[in-house]
Amino acid sequence: MNEELQKMLEDVKKLRDELKVKVHLASMDVKDAWKKLEPRVEELQKQARDAGKKAADDVKASAAKLRESFESLKKKIQGQGPSS
Repeated sequence: MNEELQKMLEDVKKLRDELKVKVHLASMDVKDAWKKLEPRVEELQKQARDAGKKAADDVKASAAKLRESFESLKKKIQGQGPSS
């Protein structure tokens, strides 16, 4: 696995771990979104391990999309504030 792909995976996992701590305090729609996103990290890691050079671009695109989804969920959590 090349360095760029490894870095993307590490970024996604870091963001996932950060959100995991906050999700338990979040609303049900956030929890539902989490249940859909969290398993995709493992799928992405498997895809990256199995990817040859040609497939690496597909894995990078998947990692970028998953990262955007986690970022969106993070904004949603932050927008709820402690009183929600």
